[in-house]
Amino acid sequence: MFPLRTQTVRSWAALVVLFISASGAWAQQKTFEPELSHLKKEKSDFIARQGDLTIHSIRIQGLKRTREKVVQQWVWVSPGQKLSEFDPLVTKERLLLLRIFRDVHIHYEPVSGNKVTIVIVIEEKWSLYPIPIFYIFEETTLGGLFIVESNFLGYNKGTTAGIIISNRGWQYLAGYRDPNFAYTNFWGELSSTGGSIFVENVRKNGEPVQSYQLERYDFLYQIGYTFGYVL
Repeated sequence: MFPLRTQTVRSWAALVVLFISASGAWAQQKTFEPELSHLKKEKSDFIARQGDLTIHSIRIQGLKRTREKVVQQWVWVSPGQKLSEFDPLVTKERLLLLRIFRDVHIHYEPVSGNKVTIVIVIEEKWSLYPIPIFYIFEETTLGGLFIVESNFLGYNKGTTAGIIISNRGWQYLAGYRDPNFAYTNFWGELSSTGGSIFVENVRKNGEPVQSYQLERYDFLYQIGYTFGYVL
């Protein structure tokens, strides 16, 4: 008896994950030590000239699509504290780890009453990525399009939606990820995959053994908690 071989659509979900992972790698920013040293020195020099002033306010500039609250949750000082309690290195690293900003600049402006305003200037990056897919294997040809948004509505939420159509059927994928639910360390994911495809098992010599229409719909949810500030 000849061993069986299945002719069907290969795992297109793996392709999508590959593309999304690659997009995340492109988006990741690397912070170099000289740049971190510069941030630390700029703050030390300001304190040496002006003194350890009380924080009057924290001003965020440069945001076009992102909500200000997304940045504020990672700035762990508030008006009334001393400037020495503010860590610009850790603040910049936290914001870049969100992977929705191209760069972050921090400087200080003295104000009347022996106080200081911390100014955080954000450079946003494009967050919407179309992912076309085309695949041919033996008797199967498929094509499709996925849309990945890493900063949905400016709230740093991830969404994915797309569809694959082939000569053997169709499949879809939709997902939503919230890395900081209600601006806390809780996170959650919702996803759904499904579709209808024609599956055919054949012997190595091409003789059909079994064929059927497969229709399946899956739903997945995950809830977790992030310990520390590393996202």
